[in-house]
Amino acid sequence: MAVLASAVLLLVASALGPLPQQIEFWNASDGVGVFWHCTRSCRSELRTTFDGGRSWHFARTAPRRGSLTIAPGGYAWIGRFVSTDGGRRWRPLPSGRFLPVAFADTEHGWGVDSFASEGSLRQRLARTSSGGRSWSRMRNPCDRSGEALVDLSSPTPLKAWAVCSGLYGAGNEAKAIYKTRDAGAHWALVNQSDFQGSSRRRVGSGLPVSGYVAGIEMSASGRGWLWETRGSAFRTRDGGRRWRVVRLTTADEREAWSISFPSDDVGLMLIRDYSRREERLDRTRNGGRSWVVVRRWRYD
Repeated sequence: MAVLASAVLLLVASALGPLPQQIEFWNASDGVGVFWHCTRSCRSELRTTFDGGRSWHFARTAPRRGSLTIAPGGYAWIGRFVSTDGGRRWRPLPSGRFLPVAFADTEHGWGVDSFASEGSLRQRLARTSSGGRSWSRMRNPCDRSGEALVDLSSPTPLKAWAVCSGLYGAGNEAKAIYKTRDAGAHWALVNQSDFQGSSRRRVGSGLPVSGYVAGIEMSASGRGWLWETRGSAFRTRDGGRRWRVVRLTTADEREAWSISFPSDDVGLMLIRDYSRREERLDRTRNGGRSWVVVRRWRYD
């Protein structure tokens, strides 16, 4: 559910065919993705798969703003568009200022008015109970000066995890993860990393200051995944208090660009391998203990 940066998209402008940027899966077979495609000009596309990611089919041009998010039953949102049939057809939502960022089911979800790279003063968080047709303002837990809400995961209508960043530069940033059990009425800090000597206390363990946090995906049981640019991917089993590195990834060599876990056992990870000059889609059926390659994409 991470946002696609324009600088990242320019990196793949010389791609050999469409390259995936973000993936979401409802189950082990059916998914939807955002692809970057350059021929005479470059554009972002929405594509669907029904064979676990081995083949992808063009659905429509993707909107310029927004992050891809899904809910059970074949529902998907990006920008101000929604699909109810597994990404095959898309229709516009009513005009509104909030962009969907996470949905628990077909009606209950979260949105932001902007995806800021740093600083949260202008970011506004909202909830919907109408599938994105209308929104209600909520408190943004990433409300400290210099912080931004990067991503949010909501496995149930009441539970949600928000990940915040405080950009320092040179490949480093502070990170904070908040959890709510009551649909955003109250948020609790479950993990925070910062430079040593900072006045902010450290909470939880496992997340370094190195790397720029890009996305988070959590399940109702408290298992979850977090991934970074210029960093690694991580997994948790206790609601985000403790994190462990996923050995498939190495900072600046093999980075996770997107992770989707339709269940605690089945998951898919989109990886960019800079040394091989390829992207690949890996799948696990045992909660991340082992992985197999589903598909590779080469780029120049």
